[in-house]
Amino acid sequence: MVENVPRKRILVVDDEQLVTDYFKTILESNGYEVDVAYNGKEAYRMVNRKHYDLVHMDIRMPDWDGLDSIAAMGLTNPNVKIFVVSGVLTDDVIKELENEDNVKGWVEKPVGGENYLRIVKSLL
Repeated sequence: MVENVPRKRILVVDDEQLVTDYFKTILESNGYEVDVAYNGKEAYRMVNRKHYDLVHMDIRMPDWDGLDSIAAMGLTNPNVKIFVVSGVLTDDVIKELENEDNVKGWVEKPVGGENYLRIVKSLL
């Protein structure tokens, strides 16, 4: 008898719909359950309502950027794993990410699908 294993749930957070569609397609085609948020405030609310095994977070977004959202999530959900995927990984941003316990890794955009999946699998 095959046990029914729940799928891993990932929240993809990015203000660009083409980007969220791209990552959502990759993840869903590999068996993950995916939700999408288009800014940090929306992501924060979603994480407080539903369990996610991983949050894919962009940095530059309107209405709470990724850093604001990461800090808020760390206060209310210290066990949430966050993976940053951003085109603005400056030294200052990386220093801030290093100080956030729930940030488990980061990669700069653009990132190819195979490399992205490899990282996601290693974090889960």
